[in-house]
Amino acid sequence: MLLADKIAIVYGGGPAAAALAQQGAAVHVVVRASLDQALAGVATTTVLDVFDEEAVAAHVRTVVDRAGGVDVAVCLVERGDVLGLRLLDMTVADFTRPLFVGVTSTFVTARAVARQMVRQRSGLIVASHGPGGSGVASAATDALLRDLAGELAPYGVRVRAASADEIESSAVALTTR
Repeated sequence: MLLADKIAIVYGGGPAAAALAQQGAAVHVVVRASLDQALAGVATTTVLDVFDEEAVAAHVRTVVDRAGGVDVAVCLVERGDVLGLRLLDMTVADFTRPLFVGVTSTFVTARAVARQMVRQRSGLIVASHGPGGSGVASAATDALLRDLAGELAPYGVRVRAASADEIESSAVALTTR
């Protein structure tokens, strides 16, 4: 098992949590609303708003207090991308929603876990750049991840972007070695 004895936090993304658990990780899932029963017994589930910085930081502290650390953090928060609609036909809200949700949720969650990972001098932060529909939101998220990667590399913390499908289908991409 690639992730045996590793602690993972997944923000959104039930299938990704199941994939991590299959590889041996102790998984903590954070969602905005109740999650289907598919993860019962597979992951510890917490309902909170990923835009609430204090709640996210408190959750990370709780995981660390109970589990001893955080090895992997994955941000798969649904961005609300509008698929199949031309930019010319989008509303401003359609255009800005995935940009705000994607960048802000990635920033808030990554910052909270990065503080712990810097103390540990190890860890992996992965965020999805979304299913499409908003190349601008994906580019902004990728730029944020590149900035974080440069800032956190000296502390042994890796940061990368991956599609939700890649994360869900291959825990190999999430090894912390």
